[in-house]
Amino acid sequence: MNEVKYETCGAVAHIKLNRPDALNAFTRRMFDEITAARDRFVQDPDLKVAIISGEGRRAFSAGIDLKAYSADLEGGGSRRVPHPIQVDMAKGPEFCEKPLIAAIRGYCFGEGMHLALACDFRVCASDSVFALPEVAFGMAQTWLSWQCVRTMGMPAAAELCLLAESKDAAWALAHHLVHQVTLPGEELRAAERIAERLCSLSYPAVLATKRTLYRAFDLDYGQMLEYSMPLRARVLDMGDDRTLTRAFATKRSG
Repeated sequence: MNEVKYETCGAVAHIKLNRPDALNAFTRRMFDEITAARDRFVQDPDLKVAIISGEGRRAFSAGIDLKAYSADLEGGGSRRVPHPIQVDMAKGPEFCEKPLIAAIRGYCFGEGMHLALACDFRVCASDSVFALPEVAFGMAQTWLSWQCVRTMGMPAAAELCLLAESKDAAWALAHHLVHQVTLPGEELRAAERIAERLCSLSYPAVLATKRTLYRAFDLDYGQMLEYSMPLRARVLDMGDDRTLTRAFATKRSG
């Protein structure tokens, strides 16, 4: 059985963590399959958006499967060597050049939050629970703490990372960890509506805007202009300036 399911519907890829009996906890094999799914999505020119979710009602992902990793250590593996996809996910949404949406229900702990924070949009059910418990187990919360500060700001990031306590969906929404909270079972449809909206827009403009958004953390205004103007010019050269002009003209005449 695959630990990650991959399906497509029109221009949308559905990537689903598929270990429901283990709360979709991560193994090295799951990391391998997430890598393959991400690469397959990026390389398919017909796909524009991917939705990532977890199989079952109990968990998006409960984090690392400690039993599986203990077995890996006994086989000669090292807990100090992260999987390459973990390093990529630490970049946040820059982990994938195309838009990603996380549809979360149930537990979203540890590596589950790592994957969710690598998405551009996060929608969760009202019964979702979030936690970064590493400090409680004697482990330093390093690269995810950096991503939490970028996403939520220092006060909320400190509360989540240092206290190692679970947080509910209302807290996640109030502190910008998620964009939307739905009734349980409706989170996937809400994610699909976001995907439909993204697919309806100028895709070159969406991709260029995503690239520019996440460089805002690293560049000052002058550097941002230097970086972004060539992207803008390429989008306009692809004909989207005419689309924009027609859209404004239609709006004004209406």
